[in-house]
Amino acid sequence: MTADENLTFELVVNDGALDSAANTVQITVQHTNVAPVADAGSDQNVSEGAVVSLDGNNSSELSVDPDSRNNGYAGEQYDSYTALHCSDRPDCG
Repeated sequence: MTADENLTFELVVNDGALDSAANTVQITVQHTNVAPVADAGSDQNVSEGAVVSLDGNNSSELSVDPDSRNNGYAGEQYDSYTALHCSDRPDCG
């Protein structure tokens, strides 16, 4: 779903012999899926070869998106041959 959607439902009741007049109702389903916010923590200056930890605890999705389905985390290091590892979360592939 990428936008609000209007749905129309019609109800007819039958007593075994006769139908009622049709009654319709319109339901608007509001699009509420919003992008999560990634926050890796403060900038850091470290020595070559040092272990660096990124703190993604201020990243958010659940607090702003009622349709939240945290699908995981991914990280990428630019201009380097450094490997990134995720810890402390079972969903950190």
